[in-house]
Amino acid sequence: MYFAEQECGEAVHKALHLSDPWKAFSMNIDDTETRVDIRIRSKGKVEHICPDCGCSCEGYDKRERTWQHMDFFDMECHLHCAVPRMECPKCGKVMLVDVPWAQENSGFTLLFEAKGVELMKEMPVNAAGRYLGVTDKRLWRVLDKHVEERMKHQDLSELDRFYVDET
Repeated sequence: MYFAEQECGEAVHKALHLSDPWKAFSMNIDDTETRVDIRIRSKGKVEHICPDCGCSCEGYDKRERTWQHMDFFDMECHLHCAVPRMECPKCGKVMLVDVPWAQENSGFTLLFEAKGVELMKEMPVNAAGRYLGVTDKRLWRVLDKHVEERMKHQDLSELDRFYVDET
């Protein structure tokens, strides 16, 4: 079952927390009703600031990307978007535009990652992976990334030992 932009509507737009310039323009539910694919595009130009030199960049082409999202009415959900690719005119760095629903080099949306981290607090990673329908290896990468990010802000210079119990 295919839904065009008008039928996708504001509900999908709001459910995905999309804001300008991003818009859902189609949604497809497979015939077995076990998977939803939502296509997103940018309307108009998307500007990006180079993280290395701070220069404003414009896209020169697009690269198709896919992210697994949280289940949509008990159906596996994937977001698809042709993301603009940029080359910084000042330093020459080539990069993809940051999308608001996912971090760089992640195959999951931020909401999916957050759900995974919450589950991993309460159950083994392997069990969380089975629940979410992904391998534990992929969830370990998500967990490692989030722990690394949090540890950047920790000052452990005064720590000389720590203890871990069997639990």
